[in-house]
Amino acid sequence: MKAERRHELKENTLAGFLENLPYYARVHGNKVLTGLIVVLLVVAFFRWRNAQAVQKQSTISANLAIARARISELSNPQFSAMLLLSGSKDAVNMRQSLTSEANTAIDTVAGETDDKTIRAEALLAKADLYWALANLPDPIAAATQPTLKSTTTPAENLKKAQDFYTNVLNNYPNEAMATVAARFGLAAIAENNRDMPAAAEQYTTIEKSDTLKMYKDLARQRLNFLDSIKGEPFLGTLKPETTTQPSGTQSTTQPESTAPATPATTAPATPTTTPVDAPVAAPMTPPTSAPTPQPASAPAAQP
Repeated sequence: MKAERRHELKENTLAGFLENLPYYARVHGNKVLTGLIVVLLVVAFFRWRNAQAVQKQSTISANLAIARARISELSNPQFSAMLLLSGSKDAVNMRQSLTSEANTAIDTVAGETDDKTIRAEALLAKADLYWALANLPDPIAAATQPTLKSTTTPAENLKKAQDFYTNVLNNYPNEAMATVAARFGLAAIAENNRDMPAAAEQYTTIEKSDTLKMYKDLARQRLNFLDSIKGEPFLGTLKPETTTQPSGTQSTTQPESTAPATPATTAPATPTTTPVDAPVAAPMTPPTSAPTPQPASAPAAQP
Protein backbone atom coordinates (compact mmCIF):
# COMPACT_ATOMS: atom_id res chain seq x y z
CA MET A 1 0.00 0.00 0.00
CA LYS A 2 2.77 2.42 0.84
CA ALA A 3 4.53 1.77 -2.47
CA GLU A 4 1.33 2.33 -4.40
CA ARG A 5 0.72 5.52 -2.47
CA ARG A 6 4.18 6.85 -3.24
CA HIS A 7 3.68 6.02 -6.90
CA GLU A 8 0.41 7.93 -6.95
CA LEU A 9 2.04 10.95 -5.33
CA LYS A 10 4.82 10.97 -7.93
CA GLU A 11 2.31 10.79 -10.74
CA ASN A 12 0.33 13.62 -9.20
CA THR A 13 3.48 15.75 -8.83
CA LEU A 14 4.52 15.16 -12.42
CA ALA A 15 1.02 15.86 -13.66
CA GLY A 16 0.94 19.06 -11.66
CA PHE A 17 4.29 20.16 -13.07
CA LEU A 18 3.20 19.46 -16.64
CA GLU A 19 -0.06 21.22 -16.04
CA ASN A 20 1.70 24.32 -14.69
CA LEU A 21 4.59 24.26 -17.25
CA PRO A 22 3.01 26.83 -19.59
CA TYR A 23 2.57 29.13 -16.62
CA TYR A 24 6.23 28.67 -15.57
CA ALA A 25 7.31 29.28 -19.15
CA ARG A 26 5.38 32.53 -19.31
CA VAL A 27 6.71 33.77 -15.97
CA HIS A 28 10.34 32.56 -16.11
CA GLY A 29 10.89 32.04 -19.83
CA ASN A 30 12.63 35.36 -20.38
CA LYS A 31 15.01 34.73 -17.49
CA VAL A 32 15.95 31.28 -18.79
CA LEU A 33 16.42 32.57 -22.31
CA THR A 34 18.59 35.43 -21.08
CA GLY A 35 20.75 33.02 -19.11
CA LEU A 36 21.24 30.80 -22.16
CA ILE A 37 22.20 33.80 -24.28
CA VAL A 38 24.73 34.95 -21.68
CA VAL A 39 26.31 31.49 -21.55
CA LEU A 40 26.54 31.33 -25.35
CA LEU A 41 28.07 34.80 -25.50
CA VAL A 42 30.70 33.88 -22.91
CA VAL A 43 31.61 30.74 -24.84
CA ALA A 44 31.78 32.69 -28.11
CA PHE A 45 33.97 35.36 -26.51
CA PHE A 46 36.54 32.87 -25.22
CA ARG A 47 36.61 31.09 -28.56
CA TRP A 48 37.17 34.43 -30.32
CA ARG A 49 39.91 35.43 -27.91
CA ASN A 50 41.70 32.12 -28.39
CA ALA A 51 41.46 32.53 -32.16
CA GLN A 52 42.88 36.05 -31.89
CA ALA A 53 45.79 34.81 -29.79
CA VAL A 54 46.58 32.10 -32.32
CA GLN A 55 46.39 34.59 -35.17
CA LYS A 56 48.64 37.07 -33.35
CA GLN A 57 51.14 34.32 -32.62
CA SER A 58 51.12 33.35 -36.27
CA THR A 59 51.63 36.97 -37.34
CA ILE A 60 54.58 37.42 -34.98
CA SER A 61 56.24 34.21 -36.13
CA ALA A 62 55.75 35.09 -39.79
CA ASN A 63 57.18 38.59 -39.38
CA LEU A 64 60.19 37.38 -37.41
CA ALA A 65 60.86 34.85 -40.17
CA ILE A 66 60.57 37.56 -42.83
CA ALA A 67 62.94 39.86 -40.95
CA ARG A 68 65.55 37.16 -40.48
CA ALA A 69 65.28 36.11 -44.12
CA ARG A 70 65.84 39.67 -45.36
CA ILE A 71 68.79 40.17 -43.01
CA SER A 72 70.26 36.91 -44.27
CA GLU A 73 69.94 38.11 -47.86
CA LEU A 74 71.69 41.37 -47.03
CA SER A 75 74.48 39.46 -45.25
CA ASN A 76 75.01 37.07 -48.17
CA PRO A 77 78.53 37.52 -49.67
CA GLN A 78 77.10 36.97 -53.14
CA PHE A 79 74.74 39.91 -52.71
CA SER A 80 77.62 42.02 -51.39
CA ALA A 81 79.73 41.18 -54.45
CA MET A 82 76.84 41.83 -56.81
CA LEU A 83 76.19 45.20 -55.18
CA LEU A 84 79.87 46.15 -55.37
CA LEU A 85 80.22 45.33 -59.06
CA SER A 86 76.83 46.57 -60.15
CA GLY A 87 76.72 49.69 -62.25
CA SER A 88 72.95 50.00 -62.29
CA LYS A 89 70.32 51.18 -59.86
CA ASP A 90 68.75 47.71 -59.61
CA ALA A 91 71.10 46.41 -56.91
CA VAL A 92 70.70 49.61 -54.88
CA ASN A 93 66.92 49.35 -55.16
CA MET A 94 67.12 45.75 -53.98
CA ARG A 95 69.15 46.83 -50.95
CA GLN A 96 66.56 49.46 -50.11
CA SER A 97 63.69 47.01 -50.61
CA LEU A 98 65.24 44.33 -48.38
CA THR A 99 65.99 46.91 -45.70
CA SER A 100 62.46 48.31 -45.81
CA GLU A 101 60.85 44.86 -45.60
CA ALA A 102 63.04 43.86 -42.65
CA ASN A 103 62.30 47.11 -40.79
CA THR A 104 58.54 46.80 -41.38
CA ALA A 105 58.47 43.18 -40.18
CA ILE A 106 60.47 43.98 -37.03
CA ASP A 107 58.31 46.98 -36.17
CA THR A 108 55.17 44.85 -36.64
CA VAL A 109 56.50 42.28 -34.17
CA ALA A 110 57.34 44.95 -31.59
CA GLY A 111 53.87 46.45 -31.90
CA GLU A 112 52.01 43.15 -31.59
CA THR A 113 53.20 42.01 -28.18
CA ASP A 114 54.38 43.03 -24.73
CA ASP A 115 56.24 39.77 -24.21
CA LYS A 116 59.77 40.67 -23.13
CA THR A 117 61.42 37.73 -24.85
CA ILE A 118 59.85 38.59 -28.19
CA ARG A 119 60.62 42.30 -27.88
CA ALA A 120 64.25 41.46 -27.08
CA GLU A 121 64.33 39.28 -30.18
CA ALA A 122 62.97 42.18 -32.25
CA LEU A 123 65.70 44.50 -30.94
CA LEU A 124 68.37 41.92 -31.79
CA ALA A 125 66.99 41.62 -35.31
CA LYS A 126 67.14 45.40 -35.67
CA ALA A 127 70.76 45.45 -34.51
CA ASP A 128 71.68 42.63 -36.89
CA LEU A 129 70.04 44.53 -39.74
CA TYR A 130 72.20 47.60 -39.20
CA TRP A 131 75.30 45.44 -38.78
CA ALA A 132 74.58 43.87 -42.17
CA LEU A 133 74.09 47.31 -43.74
CA ALA A 134 77.34 48.55 -42.21
CA ASN A 135 79.25 45.77 -43.97
CA LEU A 136 77.64 46.31 -47.38
CA PRO A 137 79.83 48.19 -49.87
CA ASP A 138 78.68 50.90 -52.23
CA PRO A 139 78.92 50.03 -55.93
CA ILE A 140 82.22 50.91 -57.58
CA ALA A 141 80.24 53.00 -60.05
CA ALA A 142 79.09 55.22 -57.15
CA ALA A 143 82.37 57.12 -57.56
CA THR A 144 80.93 58.67 -60.72
CA GLN A 145 77.22 58.14 -59.97
CA PRO A 146 76.42 59.57 -56.52
CA THR A 147 72.83 58.29 -56.71
CA LEU A 148 74.17 54.75 -56.23
CA LYS A 149 75.61 55.62 -52.82
CA SER A 150 73.92 54.52 -49.62
CA THR A 151 72.08 57.24 -47.74
CA THR A 152 73.85 56.20 -44.52
CA THR A 153 77.54 55.64 -43.88
CA PRO A 154 78.99 52.42 -42.41
CA ALA A 155 79.91 54.34 -39.26
CA GLU A 156 76.29 55.49 -38.82
CA ASN A 157 74.96 51.95 -39.29
CA LEU A 158 77.51 50.56 -36.83
CA LYS A 159 76.43 53.16 -34.27
CA LYS A 160 72.77 52.17 -34.70
CA ALA A 161 73.64 48.47 -34.34
CA GLN A 162 75.61 49.24 -31.18
CA ASP A 163 72.70 51.24 -29.74
CA PHE A 164 70.21 48.41 -30.31
CA TYR A 165 72.53 45.78 -28.79
CA THR A 166 73.05 48.05 -25.79
CA ASN A 167 69.28 48.54 -25.56
CA VAL A 168 68.88 44.78 -25.13
CA LEU A 169 71.36 44.72 -22.25
CA ASN A 170 69.80 47.73 -20.53
CA ASN A 171 66.11 46.88 -20.93
CA TYR A 172 66.08 43.07 -20.94
CA PRO A 173 68.90 41.97 -18.61
CA ASN A 174 66.92 38.92 -17.46
CA GLU A 175 66.62 37.51 -20.98
CA ALA A 176 69.72 35.34 -20.69
CA MET A 177 70.08 34.20 -24.30
CA ALA A 178 69.22 37.63 -25.69
CA THR A 179 71.95 39.27 -23.61
CA VAL A 180 74.50 36.69 -24.76
CA ALA A 181 73.64 37.45 -28.38
CA ALA A 182 73.85 41.19 -27.73
CA ARG A 183 77.27 40.84 -26.10
CA PHE A 184 78.60 38.88 -29.07
CA GLY A 185 77.32 41.67 -31.30
CA LEU A 186 78.94 44.41 -29.22
CA ALA A 187 82.22 42.47 -29.15
CA ALA A 188 82.17 42.12 -32.93
CA ILE A 189 81.62 45.86 -33.34
CA ALA A 190 84.45 46.58 -30.89
CA GLU A 191 86.79 44.33 -32.88
CA ASN A 192 85.75 46.07 -36.07
CA ASN A 193 86.61 49.41 -34.43
CA ARG A 194 89.95 48.05 -33.17
CA ASP A 195 88.78 48.47 -29.58
CA MET A 196 90.21 45.20 -28.36
CA PRO A 197 89.80 45.91 -24.60
CA ALA A 198 86.06 46.50 -25.09
CA ALA A 199 85.76 43.29 -27.12
CA ALA A 200 87.67 41.36 -24.46
CA GLU A 201 85.35 42.72 -21.76
CA GLN A 202 82.27 41.39 -23.58
CA TYR A 203 83.83 37.98 -24.23
CA THR A 204 84.96 37.70 -20.61
CA THR A 205 81.44 38.50 -19.39
CA ILE A 206 80.01 35.78 -21.65
CA GLU A 207 82.60 33.26 -20.49
CA LYS A 208 81.73 33.92 -16.84
CA SER A 209 77.97 33.97 -17.35
CA ASP A 210 75.58 31.12 -16.69
CA THR A 211 75.00 30.25 -20.34
CA LEU A 212 75.47 27.25 -22.61
CA LYS A 213 78.94 25.74 -22.79
CA MET A 214 79.13 26.22 -26.56
CA TYR A 215 78.85 30.00 -26.14
CA LYS A 216 81.41 30.04 -23.35
CA ASP A 217 83.81 28.08 -25.56
CA LEU A 218 83.24 30.50 -28.42
CA ALA A 219 83.93 33.48 -26.17
CA ARG A 220 87.12 31.81 -24.92
CA GLN A 221 88.27 31.24 -28.52
CA ARG A 222 87.76 34.90 -29.32
CA LEU A 223 89.67 35.92 -26.17
CA ASN A 224 92.58 33.70 -27.21
CA PHE A 225 92.52 35.29 -30.63
CA LEU A 226 92.63 38.78 -29.15
CA ASP A 227 95.61 37.75 -27.02
CA SER A 228 97.41 36.42 -30.09
CA ILE A 229 97.24 39.77 -31.91
CA LYS A 230 97.90 41.93 -28.85
CA GLY A 231 100.91 44.13 -29.37
CA GLU A 232 101.14 43.59 -33.12
CA PRO A 233 101.64 46.96 -34.83
CA PHE A 234 99.19 48.09 -37.47
CA LEU A 235 101.98 49.97 -39.31
CA GLY A 236 105.43 48.78 -40.30
CA THR A 237 108.44 49.90 -38.32
CA LEU A 238 111.35 51.83 -39.74
CA LYS A 239 114.66 50.02 -39.72
CA PRO A 240 117.90 51.81 -40.52
CA GLU A 241 119.76 50.60 -43.58
CA THR A 242 123.50 51.28 -43.71
CA THR A 243 125.05 51.75 -47.12
CA THR A 244 128.76 51.22 -47.53
CA GLN A 245 130.54 54.09 -49.27
CA PRO A 246 133.91 54.01 -50.93
CA SER A 247 136.96 54.61 -48.74
CA GLY A 248 137.24 58.17 -47.57
CA THR A 249 133.56 58.97 -47.82
CA GLN A 250 131.09 59.12 -45.01
CA SER A 251 128.56 56.31 -44.69
CA THR A 252 124.91 57.30 -44.70
CA THR A 253 121.97 55.68 -43.04
CA GLN A 254 118.68 55.55 -44.90
CA PRO A 255 115.36 54.46 -43.42
CA GLU A 256 113.85 51.38 -44.90
CA SER A 257 110.08 51.19 -44.79
CA THR A 258 108.47 47.87 -44.17
CA ALA A 259 105.03 46.89 -45.45
CA PRO A 260 102.09 47.48 -43.16
CA ALA A 261 101.65 44.61 -40.74
CA THR A 262 97.89 44.30 -40.48
CA PRO A 263 96.90 41.76 -37.84
CA ALA A 264 95.04 38.87 -39.39
CA THR A 265 91.59 38.48 -37.99
CA THR A 266 89.44 35.44 -38.19
CA ALA A 267 85.70 35.54 -38.11
CA PRO A 268 84.18 34.24 -34.91
CA ALA A 269 82.06 31.18 -35.28
CA THR A 270 78.47 32.29 -35.29
CA PRO A 271 76.37 30.63 -32.58
CA THR A 272 73.84 28.30 -34.12
CA THR A 273 70.30 29.37 -33.52
CA THR A 274 67.04 27.59 -33.33
CA PRO A 275 64.33 28.79 -35.70
CA VAL A 276 61.76 31.14 -34.25
CA ASP A 277 58.61 29.08 -34.75
CA ALA A 278 56.33 30.99 -32.39
CA PRO A 279 56.53 34.08 -30.26
CA VAL A 280 59.69 32.63 -28.75
CA ALA A 281 58.21 30.39 -26.14
CA ALA A 282 61.60 28.81 -25.59
CA PRO A 283 64.66 30.88 -24.63
CA MET A 284 66.00 32.76 -27.56
CA THR A 285 69.39 31.81 -28.96
CA PRO A 286 71.89 34.31 -30.36
CA PRO A 287 70.79 35.80 -33.68
CA THR A 288 71.33 33.87 -36.87
CA SER A 289 73.20 36.75 -38.43
CA ALA A 290 75.47 37.33 -35.47
CA PRO A 291 78.06 39.96 -36.42
CA THR A 292 81.38 38.84 -37.77
CA PRO A 293 84.22 41.28 -37.10
CA GLN A 294 85.54 42.92 -40.23
CA PRO A 295 89.14 44.17 -40.09
CA ALA A 296 89.53 47.85 -40.77
CA SER A 297 92.08 48.47 -43.45
CA ALA A 298 95.40 49.66 -42.06
CA PRO A 299 96.86 52.86 -43.52
CA ALA A 300 99.77 52.33 -45.82
CA ALA A 301 103.20 53.34 -44.54
CA GLN A 302 104.70 56.23 -46.41
CA PRO A 303 108.26 55.72 -47.63
